Amino acid sequence: MRFPRVRLTVFRLVLLISVVAIAVQLATSLIRSRADRCRESADWHARIGAEYRRNADDNQVQLKLAAWHEFMRREFERAANDPTIPVPQSLPSPPRGWVVPTAADAGG
Repeated sequence: MRFPRVRLTVFRLVLLISVVAIAVQLATSLIRSRADRCRESADWHARIGAEYRRNADDNQVQLKLAAWHEFMRREFERAANDPTIPVPQSLPSPPRGWVVPTAADAGG
């Protein structure tokens, strides 16, 4: 069975380019909006963490909450910069059993 021959006219070429451009625009806008949402969440966690740290006065619970928000900020920034990793769930407080990562755990 032979396929019919498709003639490439100027109109069809412009139509093809338009369809591809629309598809690329939609794909990049989805990625961009995901990154923007991640950056907004990172900013929120940074502000909340700074507030906990400022008001801590050596209160270990508040310092742990500040460390948690710093951890979440880093995770959201990582997700904003790398679209292949999933967006983390934004939690206002650490899950039970969460420990503050040390510099050795962070690779630094």
